[in-house]
Formats: sequence, C-alpha cells, structure tokens
Amino acid sequence: MIKPIKTAGIAMLLGVVMLPLAQAQTPAQNAAQEVVRRQAAIIELRNKLKEAGTVEQSGNIVAAAILYEEAQKRVESIGVGAKGIDAESAATIEGLTRVRLALGEKHTISGKLTEARKQVQRVLVLSPGNLTAREQLQAIDTQIEKLRGRMPSEETFEQVKDVVEEKIQAASLVQDGKLFYEMARYDEAEAKLRQATKIDPANRGATYYLHLVHEAKNMIQVKKRDETSRDSIKNVTKDWVAPSMSFNLGDAAAGEGLPTSNPLANVSPTNSYPDRIYTGPGRIRIHRLLNNVRLEKFPVSGIVDSLSLQDIVKDLHETIQTIDEDGVNIIIDQNTGVIAQSLDLLDPSLGGDPNDPFGMGGFPQAQEADQINIAQEVSITIDPPLSNVTLGQTLEIIMKLSNIPIKYSVE
Repeated sequence: MIKPIKTAGIAMLLGVVMLPLAQAQTPAQNAAQEVVRRQAAIIELRNKLKEAGTVEQSGNIVAAAILYEEAQKRVESIGVGAKGIDAESAATIEGLTRVRLALGEKHTISGKLTEARKQVQRVLVLSPGNLTAREQLQAIDTQIEKLRGRMPSEETFEQVKDVVEEKIQAASLVQDGKLFYEMARYDEAEAKLRQATKIDPANRGATYYLHLVHEAKNMIQVKKRDETSRDSIKNVTKDWVAPSMSFNLGDAAAGEGLPTSNPLANVSPTNSYPDRIYTGPGRIRIHRLLNNVRLEKFPVSGIVDSLSLQDIVKDLHETIQTIDEDGVNIIIDQNTGVIAQSLDLLDPSLGGDPNDPFGMGGFPQAQEADQINIAQEVSITIDPPLSNVTLGQTLEIIMKLSNIPIKYSVE
C-alpha cells in the first residue's frame, strides 16, 4: 500500500516540474514572434490606409473617417513612435484630420454645431497644434455662444434620439397593424396598434386604424346576431304547428263516436270555424266539439215553446254529456244582464218633437238601465225541432231565436 502512494507522488511532482519546462520559451523565440506580429500589423495598416484613401476619393467622407479611425488603432497597437511606420502614421493623422475637418464644416453648414464641435475636437486630440482645427473650433464656439437660449441643449439632443427611435418603432407597428387589418386578422391588428399607441400615444395612424378595427369587429358581431335571430325565427316558424287532436268516443267499427274530419280539407275563409287554432288544448277541444259533435235531434223532447235560457242550457248540457263523458261546462253570465232604454221616441219620424222639452223632445234625457235575469227572462222557441245539426250550429240558432240579444264565447 505504501509503494503505490510514493509512485503517484513522484509522478505528480514530475508533472508539475515538467509542465513549466514545456511552456517556457527563450527570449530569442519571443523576439521572433513579436517581429512577425509587427510585420502583419504593418501590412494590415497599409491595406486599411489604401482602402480609406479610395473611399475618401469617392466622396463618402463618413465611411472614410471610420476607416482612418481603424488605421489609427493599428498604429497605436504597433506603437506611435515605432520605427518603420513613420510614413503610415503621418498618413493616418493627415487623412483623419482631413475628413474630420470636412465633416465639421458640413455639420456647421447644416446647423449641427454640437456634432461639428465633436469632429474638430477629435482632430485636436490627435494633432493639438493644428491651426486650422483651432480656428474652426473657435468659429464654432462663437456661433454656439450667439445661439445660447435659442437652441436646445446637448442633453436634449441626446434624448431626442431616443424619442425619434420610439416614433420609428411605433410607425413600424402601425404598418404591421394596417397589414393585419387589410388581411381581416383583426385581433392581431388590434394587438399591434395598441402596442403602437402605448409607445407613441400621439400617433394618429394608430388611432385611426384602431377605430377601423373596432368597427369591423362590431360589424361581425352584428352579422352574427342577425344570423342568430334569423335562425331563431326560422325554428319558431318551423315548430309553429297546432297540436293534432283526435277524439275516440266509442268503437269506430260499431259506428260509435264522432266522425274524424279530413285534416287535409281546405276550410273556406268565410266558415265560422277556423282551420287551425293556435291556443291551449282545452279551447282546441271545445272548438272541435262545436264542429264535430252532431245532434240528431234538438231538443230531444220535441218542440220548445218559450223555454227559458236556463232550461235550454240544462237540456243542451245533458245531451252533450251523453255523447262525451268529459262534457262541456256551459255558464250563464248574469253580470251582462243590463238593457239600456231605447231613444227611438226622439226620432221625428215616429211623431216626436225634438224641440218640445215636455214631449220627450229637446235634449236627450239620461235613462237608467234595467237589470234583468238572463237565465229566466230570455225565452226561446224552436219550432220545428232541429235535426242533424252540429253543436256550434245549435248555439248559433239559439242566439238568433232569443227574444233578448245574447251571445256565447269559448273561454
């Protein structure tokens, strides 16, 4: 157990000692590598200067300034006072000074004095003794001094850059929302436009298209509601069918009960019995009885001479009871037993003088209504007796033969 531990410890020590020896290099090797690196950097510097000169000749001084700045970084990496790059270093400073002063003059003409001042200051950093740059900087400072209080500060200009970027972003979102709106993708359009109004609340395009999206979505909801209403009406019309009812009051094979009417028969509009009655099942049953119950003879006892309404109703109720076990309740309404006095005496054609106040003439006199007992005072004479009539026809005949106007209704 002891020997392997010693062997492992010796191996670890050897590894620690041998690793630095493998990485260690001689000063001659380091110097050779530095020479190679400097030569490569000089070649890159010359290529960059050549490219910057070509771009400058083409008139793109902004791109040329970027290339000269990269060349200046190469000079600084090699060494500003290094031997062998004097010409390249001078050419870099000269080119950078030329394009920076040109940019400063351009910004001065366009009124961007702050940006022009930055360009000239960059030249003075590289070449502090440049008189042209000093004169140009002095002229820029003079103009800035004259415009103090008339132009925004540099901090505001920096903030405006962010504002401009936000407005561009909001405008792009408005265009996205417009495209979605034209493709009828209203939810996506609303999301884009709401995002645009959140970034730029003053964006008119976002508000306008958001209004159009809302109108389009509302129109879709109105159309859906209209379709739902039409479907509901169609279903109601489809289901609006009177329930069919049939009466089996006896054995049809034995000739008992009521005859079944033809449901396909067309009932004349002048017929008092309607073809279809859309009401409760009770009233439908009564109307069918009025139309289908046929009396072979009424009254059953024979001729009726001045019979009261009460007796007529009692006889009719018993006759219906023999045909239909359920029968029909017939009620005499005593509340309607009021008869108003006639004003025929005021008619001059009957001998009355309308101008004689003592002869019932002149102004009409109010008359009190007489209360009567309809059940007892209404008399009906049926001579000869009725035969082969329906229940409804029997009631109509009773109404016509009454000495006092009466009527019936199905409740």
